[in-house]
Amino acid sequence: MPEYSIESGLFHINRGMPVLFEQPPLRLPLVTGMLIGRVAGSEEQKFCSGNRPNYDGEKLIIPQNAHSSTISRRHGRITGRGTETSMDFSYEHLSRSGMQTCLWTPEDGLVAVVSQCGEAMELCLSGECAAERYLFLGGKSDMDDLAGKFRGFSYYARIRRGDSGLLKKFK
Repeated sequence: MPEYSIESGLFHINRGMPVLFEQPPLRLPLVTGMLIGRVAGSEEQKFCSGNRPNYDGEKLIIPQNAHSSTISRRHGRITGRGTETSMDFSYEHLSRSGMQTCLWTPEDGLVAVVSQCGEAMELCLSGECAAERYLFLGGKSDMDDLAGKFRGFSYYARIRRGDSGLLKKFK
């Protein structure tokens, strides 16, 4: 089965295009069923320092700060199903706040937006993850373009195919 990783960090919008604020401070093997959300208590808080996201074995934890105020504690979940040669991933939105998660690619721009609890979107189908695919977390629903949805900084999650060197560190 192909190997995948997920990375997360800060981004902002400049002239309508997303700009990653720094190299991703978090990159780890993608686990299906992974939750994504803001810190939900003191147990999760101990995993985060500053603006750096972290992982507790179940949830990609976004630190609580000015950049994460529009991200819910249980914002979404990445699920996957696979065969020997390919893997399909989808994102299920769990937030009830009305804040959005946007799927964006460099080739196609804004591909999909979800804002209602239970809505889902396909992230990667049959090995299609070779292309860059970003989930931008905590968008505001009152605007149509990325610059309006994400004023200032917010967090992203990116799924990557491959990177066996990284995955060997965790085995």
